[in-house]
Amino acid sequence: MVNTFHPLFVHFPIALLIVSGIIALIDLLKGNEQLKKIILWNLIFALISFIFTISSGFFDANAIPHNETIHKIMEVHEKIGILLFAITFILTMWLIIRISKMTKLENLLFVILLWFAMALVSYNGYLGGKMVYENGAGIKPMQNSFILQEAEKHEHEH
Repeated sequence: MVNTFHPLFVHFPIALLIVSGIIALIDLLKGNEQLKKIILWNLIFALISFIFTISSGFFDANAIPHNETIHKIMEVHEKIGILLFAITFILTMWLIIRISKMTKLENLLFVILLWFAMALVSYNGYLGGKMVYENGAGIKPMQNSFILQEAEKHEHEH
């Protein structure tokens, strides 16, 4: 089995974007500059985590054996990941430049783009899960694993 690194990093940009989006919605309703600073730091950390996530994703894509079905999903997953990095970069720069000057309308547009990124990162997470859980990307078949051999020795219920 190939050691994969993508699963170590993938949850950080997902969580950071979702937290940013929730806080941005609260900020839109309340209008608090402190919340904008929290959003900014979340986006900065999301950008940093995207670098590790995307790099490890490309590394793992070349390291794991996969079929044509997985490959097709993987190509879409990769493109969305790069698009998410670009959107997060734009949002971060936008906030750095306009943090204290945002109008209500501009803030609304910012939140809409951020929520679009949240939806996109959620869909990309679904695609990643589909590759792994439905198609077995990067995992050993259960039939050949120690886990199944142990499970057969001990009956259990869920």
